[in-house]
Amino acid sequence: MAPRWVRAFLPLRGVLQRVQERDSLAIMPELEQIDAADRAQRGEAAHAPVGAGGAAAEMRTSFATRERA
Repeated sequence: MAPRWVRAFLPLRGVLQRVQERDSLAIMPELEQIDAADRAQRGEAAHAPVGAGGAAAEMRTSFATRERA
């Protein structure tokens, strides 16, 4: 439960999100270059999902791929 005065800030969430999105879009090309360089250096396996969540994602992906085939 939050104090009542927090309600006054709820409409600002949308405005702040738009500002943040705009800033993120400005640096996205640089981030993609950094990611591509990291993938080239360390390989795709370093970016693969891991753990129980990764295994579940692989099972779900494999199942969806089999259904389409």
